[in-house]
Amino acid sequence: MNLRTWGRKAMTLLPLVFFLLLILWIFVFPSKRSAPDATDAQVASGVEWLRQQEANSPADVEAKLKAIRQAELDARTIVSESETLQLARQKSSEIIRRAEDRSKELYHVANTYTEDALRRTEEAIQAALTEVQESRARFRAASKEQMQAQRQQLNESAAEKSEGQR
Repeated sequence: MNLRTWGRKAMTLLPLVFFLLLILWIFVFPSKRSAPDATDAQVASGVEWLRQQEANSPADVEAKLKAIRQAELDARTIVSESETLQLARQKSSEIIRRAEDRSKELYHVANTYTEDALRRTEEAIQAALTEVQESRARFRAASKEQMQAQRQQLNESAAEKSEGQR
């Protein structure tokens, strides 16, 4: 049984409950009243009061049902807003997770590229160093040969001069 059905049934039984309470008050508990016996006028006024309550109660029931409907609508709105907020949080978490994944991927790609560029630069510098070292070794060898050739020429020319002076 939903709240709306329960509310209608409770509101329609309300005048009956009042009537039963009035009957109890009048006939069962006479000592609680100031007069020992209920007069016909008192009973009539009690019945009249109950009829007024019964006449007023459909409007009250409608007002209360309207309030209940509004409360249900408000509850649905709150739940809907809560669900919307939860969906927004989930979406933002997903966006942040994807951004972090993309950032990690870009970081990895940048590191790989930089490492490769530095490796190629190191290889090029190493090749250039090897070439310079080989050139220096060739230069020394050529220079040494040339120096020995000049010494030999000097020695020969000195030997020829010394033989010519003798």
